[in-house]
Amino acid sequence: MTGTYSNRTDADSAGLHGAGLHGAGVGRRDMTGHPERTALTDLARELLGIAREHDSRRAARTVTSGPSQRATVIALAEGAQLGKHDAPPAATLQVLVGRARLHTADREWSVDAGDLLSVPPERHSLDALTDTAVLLTVALR
Repeated sequence: MTGTYSNRTDADSAGLHGAGLHGAGVGRRDMTGHPERTALTDLARELLGIAREHDSRRAARTVTSGPSQRATVIALAEGAQLGKHDAPPAATLQVLVGRARLHTADREWSVDAGDLLSVPPERHSLDALTDTAVLLTVALR
């Protein structure tokens, strides 16, 4: 995947195929149309099921967005990769399920469920070492 992050509110801006899931969103919707509260564990499970069946071996869903930030759950089936891409201005990656490895040109981090990683401000890639779901939170400004 190549390119930079923009102010788009869907996962397709990152080259991912979103899933039209409604079960993980709980209650009322905010002004952007996203649920006010999202059951991340449930959404991670649903997206992993879709990722396992999809040719790309990945699926994603933006759970909240606004003018200054976006949060997206990304599911990668074991062995799937998000190829090298530019980093947003600021971002964190929280592993919800599984184990992954984030690579830059000269460093790598292995992250497990429950880990939170500040995404380095440089080109990077992400490999799913097991079925993995992450919450990517991106600053858009």
